[in-house]
Amino acid sequence: MKTQILFIIVLLGMFSLSFSQTPPDTLWTKTFGGENDDECRCVIQTSDGGFALAGYTRSFGAGEEDMYLVRTNTSGDTLWTRTYGSNGSDGCNSMIQTPDNGFLLAGWTNGTENIGYLVKTDSLGNMLWTRSFDEMCFLSSFCMGGIFSVITTSDSCISLVGAHYDPDSLSSCYLLKTNNVGDTLWTRKYRYSDIVGSFCSDNIQTSDNCYVLTSIFATFDSVSGEPITQEAWIIKTDSNGDTIWTRTVGEGSFHDLSSVVENPDGSFSFAGGTDINGPNYFLHVCLDTSGNELWTNYYGYECWCRTHIRTDDGGYLLSGVKWDTYTWMDKFFTVKTNSTGDTLWSISFGGDSDDICNSVIQTDDLGFVLAGYTESFGAGGSDFWMIRTDADPVGIDDDLTNIPKRFTLSQNYPNPFNPETTISFSIPKDNRVKISIYNIKGQKIRTLANENLQRGYHEVTWNAKDENGKPVSSGIYFYKMETDNFSEIKKCILLK
Repeated sequence: MKTQILFIIVLLGMFSLSFSQTPPDTLWTKTFGGENDDECRCVIQTSDGGFALAGYTRSFGAGEEDMYLVRTNTSGDTLWTRTYGSNGSDGCNSMIQTPDNGFLLAGWTNGTENIGYLVKTDSLGNMLWTRSFDEMCFLSSFCMGGIFSVITTSDSCISLVGAHYDPDSLSSCYLLKTNNVGDTLWTRKYRYSDIVGSFCSDNIQTSDNCYVLTSIFATFDSVSGEPITQEAWIIKTDSNGDTIWTRTVGEGSFHDLSSVVENPDGSFSFAGGTDINGPNYFLHVCLDTSGNELWTNYYGYECWCRTHIRTDDGGYLLSGVKWDTYTWMDKFFTVKTNSTGDTLWSISFGGDSDDICNSVIQTDDLGFVLAGYTESFGAGGSDFWMIRTDADPVGIDDDLTNIPKRFTLSQNYPNPFNPETTISFSIPKDNRVKISIYNIKGQKIRTLANENLQRGYHEVTWNAKDENGKPVSSGIYFYKMETDNFSEIKKCILLK
């Protein structure tokens, strides 16, 4: 029987660092699942302030494993659940909410091997279309195949990463770009050398419309086929996927960098794990825009980082798993740092069985949500586990009273207008924002903004000219705001 006791262990020391700040309070926890194994791989906050969690389920659905999508309100109460898949193995590694408030789930489906699988739904989780990618398969203990990360790009297309199976029985890092309905536009493969296999675990589109990929390459035992070394490899490409630079990072026999974020100054933060000097540690690396190392830090003991984010105070939150010497089981483990990677606080969550964190987000009210799976609580072998915390007390300052709590698009002023008008909008967290003007026929005539912006209140001005600088005629026009998971349209009138 599963324990009903939750151990929350606040650690008082880290690898070569010391700290005394207090972690945020836990507001609530929720489990989702059935009597068999269910694992959450990703969590997002939705445009209405609720949450969506995705992974795989063995408790529900049509097959051995199915993609599993859970939609909740702001308090974590279930609104609806959906499963997607065949009678084989299907699951989700990465998910985003699209501008139409639907969802895009990326992961795997099982034919003869695990292959890439993309599912698009509407706002209620009803399936709209699916795409499979046979070339994204490499089934081994090193790489299970499928899509590992999905993002939308600045031109409203889709970028996917994973592994490409090659004829020599190794794998290559794989970057694939599709249009907005999943049809392939182009693909790129990257390999460190001809004697190692590799796969890509995360990708971002940068502020200059390039891509940065986190990947791993490994050497293998000739008899068992198991990896004997594993190293982190970072790739930056241009907007067409052609390589600009690559870097290897880390020390020890086994290390990876499975998560990447871009900083406002154009530098990059990477997080993963390493076995340097024997035990496992969180590994946190910052590189400048040219790939030169700015700093490297290690945290914890017998732990491995699976994901990280840049927080609204300019620091970072790293989450993953830590082996607990008291229970001899894995626990959620989270470390909060400042902007240069110095530890501010850490906290772990778990019971008397294994509990592993796979995803973390910062919420619109500056709290945090951790998500993964638990074998200590819930209904079955393992369940989705979601932990909601309050805002970080270390990061709270007077300026936060001026931070918007929601995405908003205001009515332009003046309206009607001539010769120009101002469009105001707000974003509660750093985000890529696109503001476009459309005519009455629905044709886009001008892009006013398409860039990464910091949280806060912003405005743009339209001077009643099209993309070529030509004045437009009087009439009704529409302006549209798009972010990663928010979209809104308003009407304006030009009178000359």
